[in-house]
Amino acid sequence: MAKKASKRRSRARAVRQPSVAAAVQPAAPAPATRPANSPGESTSISHADLAEEYRYVYSDLKRVGILAGSMLGLLIVLALLAQYLF
Repeated sequence: MAKKASKRRSRARAVRQPSVAAAVQPAAPAPATRPANSPGESTSISHADLAEEYRYVYSDLKRVGILAGSMLGLLIVLALLAQYLF
C-alpha cells in the first residue's frame, strides 16, 4: 500500500517541476589550449622516489596481514570447537 502512495507523490513531483535540461543553454566553446607537457616530455617518478614516499605502507601491510591471518586462525579454531562441543 505504501508503494502506491510513493508512486503518486513521485508522479506529482515530476509534473510540478519543469525540466532542468530544457532551461540550460549550451556554453560557448572554450578556446583550445596547449597541454602543459608535450608528448615528448614525460614526468616520470623514479622507483626510489616512490619507495621513499610510501615507506610506511610495507609495515602497515605486514600488520594487516598478520591481523587477518590471526583472525582467520581464530575463526577456524572456534569452528572446530563449536563442532565438537555442540
